[in-house]
Amino acid sequence: MKEKDIRQSNFELMRIISMVFIALWHFFLHGKIFDRTTGVDHFIVVIITALIAVHVNSFVLLSGYFNYDKRFKLSKIVRLSNTLWFYKFIWILIAIFGFSMTFSKAYLLENLSFIPRIENCWFIVVYMVFYLFTPVLNIVIKNIDKSKHKSIIVAMLIVTLFCYITLDRFISINRGYSVFSFITLYFIGSYLHKYPIDRKKHSKKKIILLAFLVYIVFVLINVGIHYLGISHLNSSHEILRNYSYLMKMGFFEYFNPFVIICTIAYFIIFSQLEFKSRIINLYAKYILGVYLMTDNLLARAIIYKNIGFNLKSYTLKHVLLAFIISIGMVLVLPVIEFIRSKVYKFFYNRKLAKKNRVFIQNCINKLGLSVKW
Repeated sequence: MKEKDIRQSNFELMRIISMVFIALWHFFLHGKIFDRTTGVDHFIVVIITALIAVHVNSFVLLSGYFNYDKRFKLSKIVRLSNTLWFYKFIWILIAIFGFSMTFSKAYLLENLSFIPRIENCWFIVVYMVFYLFTPVLNIVIKNIDKSKHKSIIVAMLIVTLFCYITLDRFISINRGYSVFSFITLYFIGSYLHKYPIDRKKHSKKKIILLAFLVYIVFVLINVGIHYLGISHLNSSHEILRNYSYLMKMGFFEYFNPFVIICTIAYFIIFSQLEFKSRIINLYAKYILGVYLMTDNLLARAIIYKNIGFNLKSYTLKHVLLAFIISIGMVLVLPVIEFIRSKVYKFFYNRKLAKKNRVFIQNCINKLGLSVKW
């Protein structure tokens, strides 16, 4: 492997750690650890939840950092759709042959179609829609200066803050599960790439320390707001009750301004690390398989119930177990994605597949569109 082909391992490590966060997050939410712990155990779970809430945002921010100057590829959407379908298919096989589950013909037809459903791996579905906008976003980013770039980010963050404090009632950005939120993070990521921190003025250690402190401070602010909300849930004032619920549950929403700030600080920490590791890069290349394997609707119904996460209450022992399993998933599940990618590549390189791509590319060219297959 040539030196120029080696991806930046600091950001690849960030992807891997973020995926551990995602796997653990799924245990907390889908496995009900967050809802079914009490006392000190629950307080620790709240702290951990606030710490790992940057996971999804970090992936989108990285997309902006690396892709703002890249050409749109239609094949990327096709590849993501095929990958999503593969994991839906795998989980149906696991459910039928591993757990003797039965499904109606309508269910199988709906879930084995190549039409993505937001219920299955919402991130991939939203990302595919968002990716369609990137050619326009990239033109904008390419043709604006630093001041205008910053103004766009500030404006989008103001809209995000407005949605946050108005309970997302006027401009629905779906708590961060939306194309708008992805676009906001895309602009932030591209800004961080175009205008990096000046290392002549600040040393790496100082930058990392400041970013870490910002990360921790805003995590603690988020936790404080969470408990402040809990303390006013039974208020006699309707407005205070509404906002107390926002403060209670909004502390880990992706569109929470504090979570966005934590994401930027989290990114800056890794941006200051410079090293290369082929093992890390190899794992990171197939890391998306962990998410696709664990956030499927059938996966939620099967995984947590069958590995001991269907209890009425949990302790720190279960939190530790969830953390260990999450690391195990990140180490093992990329192997499935590696095998799937090799099989996909085999069929992708067949003559029939090549002819189909040429036909589609010719149709695109006739429409006068500059789209690379």
